[in-house]
Amino acid sequence: RIKKSEEQSFCSDDLRVEVQGGGKCLVYSFGVFDSLEWEENIADMFGCEVHSFDPTVNLPPNPVPGVTFHRLGLQGVDTDMSATHSERYSPVDQSRLLPLEDIKIKLGHHNRSIDVLNLDCEGCEWGVIHQLACKGSETHMIKQIITEFHFQKNLGMHNEKHVMIAAEAVSCLEKNRWAMTSIESAGASFSDSSYLKGVSSVVYSKSFLLLASLRRIPEHEKLPYELIEDEANAARNEELKMFDYARKYGMDRTRWPNDFAQLNQKRKDAVSNRRRVVKSRKHFDDNKYVEEKHT
Repeated sequence: RIKKSEEQSFCSDDLRVEVQGGGKCLVYSFGVFDSLEWEENIADMFGCEVHSFDPTVNLPPNPVPGVTFHRLGLQGVDTDMSATHSERYSPVDQSRLLPLEDIKIKLGHHNRSIDVLNLDCEGCEWGVIHQLACKGSETHMIKQIITEFHFQKNLGMHNEKHVMIAAEAVSCLEKNRWAMTSIESAGASFSDSSYLKGVSSVVYSKSFLLLASLRRIPEHEKLPYELIEDEANAARNEELKMFDYARKYGMDRTRWPNDFAQLNQKRKDAVSNRRRVVKSRKHFDDNKYVEEKHT
C-alpha cells in the first residue's frame, strides 16, 4: 500500500521550533501497514519521538530506527470499524481500538502535545476528528493533523448520521481555529466507490479521496478567511473612493485628496499581510525539504 502521507505537504516549522527550543517533538502516525519510510525519515531528520500504529498488522516493537510500533488503532465517535474499511483489507478487530486520549495515557503522553498527528485509517478520520475537535480541549494538545478524508459508504459515510458527524467535525474544527494548510486530491480504490446519494453529488470522481493538512491558528493570528475579508474590504473601499473622486475631480489623480493614497496603501498592506502568512512556508514533502513561494 502506498502511504499517501508521503505525497502530502505539511508545515515542518513546529518540529524545528520544538527541537530548537531543546524539546523533543512527538509524532503519532496511524495506519502504517508495512510502510514506515515516512516515519523513519521524521525520526531521523527531526529527532522526533515517533509512534506508529496499525491494528491490522503485527510488526516488531521497533521495526525501523527511531520508530516504535503499537498494534492499536483509533476509535472515533459512532465509528464501527468492523464495517469501516476498504474492500482490499480485512475488518478491524474492535478490541484493538482506543480513543486518542486513552492511547496517550497508555503511552505516558497525557500531558504532552502531539506535534503531528497522521491519520491514514481508512474511514476512521471523521469520527476521530469529531471526537477531538468537538471536545475542544483535546485539539489544543495537537499542533497539526495530516489526514486522508474519505467519502465512500464503506469508509466512514455509511448513512446520514455519519454525514452529520463529518459536518459537525468540520464545524468544530472551524470553531477551534483549525485551517487547512495543504489540500490535494487523489484516487481511492474503485472497489470502494459507492456513495450515499447526497455525498455523490459533491464528489467529482467515483474514486474521490482528499488529502489534507490542518493546523491550529494561534489566537493572536488572523484566520485565512479573515485575511481575505480584510483584503476584499480594503479593495472595495479603494474602488468606491476612486469612482467618487474620478467623478468629482476627473482622472488626474494629482488633483485627488490625500486620503485616496492612504486607502491605496491600506489595500496594499492587506495584500502583503495575506501573502506574508503563506509566503516561504516550509513543507516536508516526499521526504525532502521544499520551500514554496506563493505569489
